[in-house]
Amino acid sequence: MHGCQDEYTDRSFIIAYNIKKRLCTDGMQPFLLEVGKIATIGFFDGMHEGHRYVISQVTGLANQRAVSSVVFTFRNHPASLFSPKCQPKLLSTAEEKEMMLYEMKVGNVVMLDFSKELAATSVEDFLVFIRDGYGVDTLLLGYDNNFGRKGEETRVPGYYESVGEKTGVLVKRLEAYGDSSSTKIRKLLDDGDVLEANKRLLREYTMCGNVVCGYQVGREIGFPTANISVPPEKLIPKAGVYAAHFTLDGRQYKSVVNIGTRPTFGRNEIAIEAHVIGFDGDIYNKCVAVGFAVRLRDERKFGSVEDLIDQIKNDVNRAVHLL
Repeated sequence: MHGCQDEYTDRSFIIAYNIKKRLCTDGMQPFLLEVGKIATIGFFDGMHEGHRYVISQVTGLANQRAVSSVVFTFRNHPASLFSPKCQPKLLSTAEEKEMMLYEMKVGNVVMLDFSKELAATSVEDFLVFIRDGYGVDTLLLGYDNNFGRKGEETRVPGYYESVGEKTGVLVKRLEAYGDSSSTKIRKLLDDGDVLEANKRLLREYTMCGNVVCGYQVGREIGFPTANISVPPEKLIPKAGVYAAHFTLDGRQYKSVVNIGTRPTFGRNEIAIEAHVIGFDGDIYNKCVAVGFAVRLRDERKFGSVEDLIDQIKNDVNRAVHLL
């Protein structure tokens, strides 16, 4: 007969295996060859200064112990499940977030779908899942991070630690670092304050997308632009004109980016147009990145095309100086 510990171990492995099948859609196999991993969990939208503090604690401890680090995160915002009409635009797509995590030297990024199954998973079952499925024995939580199914006493001090004790996973709550939040940064970008947003992100707010065909108006007036299509879930800063860094094929250029409807030409749809200073080439269908540095001015309607050209010249001069 099995003893009590063996019965618990058998049961926990079955739980972890079943959760793994339900939750993981990335095709990754459990990392069973190495135990003792250090992990964290969170949505980490934008990877702002608070997120980076948590990740640095995870990778730092993993390096001290000579083990791998693991970050469990999600493709979709939890609000997409609970309140689809209220879900916010995102500071980082799943692909951008994954790239930034690996840039921070995270060993393994596990991307989960935030689904009904995940929302119904208890803290205990999730800890068993990461312990037996990924070899995690230490989980570091951000100061305000909570997970677990509805009805659990997750806000009771010491709850995660006590469940961790039961499952053999050390759970440690980290102290607060700074006062940044993804919600605050979204508001800053909605207001066009990219300078303050960048301070909190510790980087320029960046949008990646493909260059698509436009109306060719910029080329006709001597300022060709790249029209950029970004993923629909991505947050677009407040309409206006920005000095920005434009990255193409690994090379960075200075640029002036207009976000808006181009009222001088009677357009209505929102467009993102980048005039890349000192560059004139065919970049249609290319994937590019725009890092917003400074907001130059509001978008406005000009009395004539000549007035618009004079303003664009001024915008370019300011961008060259500021960047």
